[in-house]
Amino acid sequence: MTDLMPTGPQALRNLADTLEQQARSYDLRLWRSRGERSTVAEAFRHSASIARQQAAKLERLEQQLAARAGGDS
Repeated sequence: MTDLMPTGPQALRNLADTLEQQARSYDLRLWRSRGERSTVAEAFRHSASIARQQAAKLERLEQQLAARAGGDS
């Protein structure tokens, strides 16, 4: 059953992907003149970027903890 649950980094990456999809959707709906992106879409992209950064940090932390636990054995 736990195989179906994403890890923390996976969940954050899934969230980032969802936010990117929303950004693309808002770009289409809220298109501005001169090819400018909507500020709503940019907010979604920024949130996606933060989620990816946090996923990478969490992954590094998990690796450090695993290395420490392996060294303590």
